[in-house]
Amino acid sequence: MPPKPRTVETYPDLSATHCRDVTCTGEISLSDEQFAGLRRFSAKRTGKMIIAGVEFKGASAWNHHTISIMSRDAEPARFAVYMHTYHPSKDETEREHRSRKFYGLLEAISEIAGEIELAASATFMFPAARFSPALVFPAAAGLKIPLSSEIAVRITGLRLSLESAPVDSIMLDVSLKHQIVVATTWTVRMAVNRQLPERCLERASSIADKLVLPIGAGGTSGR
Repeated sequence: MPPKPRTVETYPDLSATHCRDVTCTGEISLSDEQFAGLRRFSAKRTGKMIIAGVEFKGASAWNHHTISIMSRDAEPARFAVYMHTYHPSKDETEREHRSRKFYGLLEAISEIAGEIELAASATFMFPAARFSPALVFPAAAGLKIPLSSEIAVRITGLRLSLESAPVDSIMLDVSLKHQIVVATTWTVRMAVNRQLPERCLERASSIADKLVLPIGAGGTSGR
């Protein structure tokens, strides 16, 4: 019988959603034996760190996703998922690295940890030619600048801390000519399993998408 075709793992593509990076961190209680058992998934082995990662080409940028677990004496281990995009200096020589250890580590943790509380953050870069801010920026009238009273002022950034909401903070910056920067932080309780990276990106995108409007669908290009 011919060999079965090897399944190619798929991973969340941040570049398809204009996302630059997503970070989710939390704590997991692990015994020394459990930590040692997870070492088989680590690409890099140090005394107190387990790391598994993948690199692949997305829709408009390369993605690098990393899972890390750091053991801490007499404290729960620090768990982190970090995903970001990048543009290599030589795209034609860049090589994808798809490792089953990435999801294997998440699946192994799911049998130990279940749900944990995660502190999360994300940054998006929306093209200004296609999107406009969904928030109205306040006028600078009456704002006193200690440098000089003759300097013209235009407010180009807002950072809002939200109380009693599932989102902790949002930041919107339109100071760049070609991009609108959106950043957000939030806290969520989530199961640690192979769906966690995708769910973190989906949650980040659901927040960021509310802060911009597509031009031609209610948004305007003026900023």
